[in-house]
Amino acid sequence: MRTSGERFRELVLCALLGVGHGVHAQETQDVKFLSWYDGWGTHEIWGGGKINASYSGASVKCGSLRVSVTPIYDTHADGQPPTKSQTSDFAKVHNSKVLEQLRSRGLKCDFSKKGSAK
Repeated sequence: MRTSGERFRELVLCALLGVGHGVHAQETQDVKFLSWYDGWGTHEIWGGGKINASYSGASVKCGSLRVSVTPIYDTHADGQPPTKSQTSDFAKVHNSKVLEQLRSRGLKCDFSKKGSAK
C-alpha cells in the first residue's frame, strides 16, 4: 500500500506530465514519444534515439516510468512523403518537449536498450 506522501508525489507528477488523476505514474498514457518506424523493428525517436521494438506497444524506460512510443510514419510501407504532422522536425519538437518535462522531474530516458512491447 502506498503512503499518503507517495500518493501525493504521484498526483503531482501526473498533473505536471498531463496525465489524468486516476492514472498511476507508471502508466504514462498521455505522455508519449513520436517515432518513424522502419518496418523491420526499429523506431527512430527524433530528438531521442533509436529503439528496437514492434510497431505497436513499444515504450522507453524513463526512470521508473515507461513512456509509450507511437509511430507517426512508416518508412517501409508509406508510399508518400510524410505530411506536416509526420515530419521528423514535428516529431523532434514534440519529443524534445516530452524529454524536457521528464528531465525536469529528474527522469532520464534510456534509448540504448531494446524497447519493450507491453
